[in-house]
Amino acid sequence: MEDKIVKARPLLADEVELRVSNITKDHSKCQLLIYKDARTDMALLDEMYPNQWQAIYQEIKGNLFCGIGVKIGDEWIWRWNCGVESKGTGDDDENNKKGEASDAFKRAGFLWGIGRELYQWKNISIKLSKDDFWVINQGQPGEKWILTTKFSVTKLDYTEKGAPLYMTIADEDMRVRFEYGKKVAAPKSEEGVEQTKRPATAIIKPNPINSDTIDIKVVGEPISVATEESITQTNKEIYNELVNNAYNMIFMAKIPNADTMAKRIIKHYFQTILKIPFSTIELSNNAEQKAPSIKGKIVVIKDEIWFGKNNYSSLQREVEQEINIFEMEAGNTK
Repeated sequence: MEDKIVKARPLLADEVELRVSNITKDHSKCQLLIYKDARTDMALLDEMYPNQWQAIYQEIKGNLFCGIGVKIGDEWIWRWNCGVESKGTGDDDENNKKGEASDAFKRAGFLWGIGRELYQWKNISIKLSKDDFWVINQGQPGEKWILTTKFSVTKLDYTEKGAPLYMTIADEDMRVRFEYGKKVAAPKSEEGVEQTKRPATAIIKPNPINSDTIDIKVVGEPISVATEESITQTNKEIYNELVNNAYNMIFMAKIPNADTMAKRIIKHYFQTILKIPFSTIELSNNAEQKAPSIKGKIVVIKDEIWFGKNNYSSLQREVEQEINIFEMEAGNTK
């Protein structure tokens, strides 16, 4: 049993998220903010104080406060902070309350030292090209540019004193788009090529589920000659298949923003179950292609995901756990 307060370690690359704070008027750059979600705090508290922490909520003068208590010896030590409601569809939107509860929890976690180092990362600027956007009514009245490229932190490190040391950010095609202390150019736009990107919310659609479990069938012939292009294409198909099945479960649970949640779960699945950084993953159908080296990228055999120790049931449990956490958090605000 811990008898002293533990110093929170710096967060790892797979424990942080990114969101766009603004885009320049000429669509040439965007600024990113780095943050963590409440699940990261929960996991780190489990690591720091196993079975020795708890959280409670209390409304004070109309504001929702969260207190995180840690048992040190025989005494419970509490640290409290209040949250800010999310911007939902109205004053009675339950998502607003859930967002307020989550924000209060994260702010209380900050008082325990979780994620304090993230505030040192400033001016995260990424150069953009036209291929990063889906353009509606181009050249016409009402023209609208929608940034569809998603970014994630792939490497993150600090000095011994906790100062920023190294960070790289990649897009969903695994191209490095930001490197701390260096200038990274935007990928060249392919002029004359028909635009194929769509808003992320239009990519995934729900499919009916007729049973409690999802029957996965491996389709397609093995890749006879594994090239970077063929493996990348196979990866995209497998990734979409994984995301769609996770999305189905979340959608049936009537949880909002199911597409975003599904993608986050799949990323977490690769990192925690397969133990491979998401940005370096390559997937292949080829059972004979055990460990090819293609520009330094790692290849994970599809059969090993479905039928090996990392089979689909482990992913299903991941999804079910996330649904339970969501419902638990929602219940805390009632």
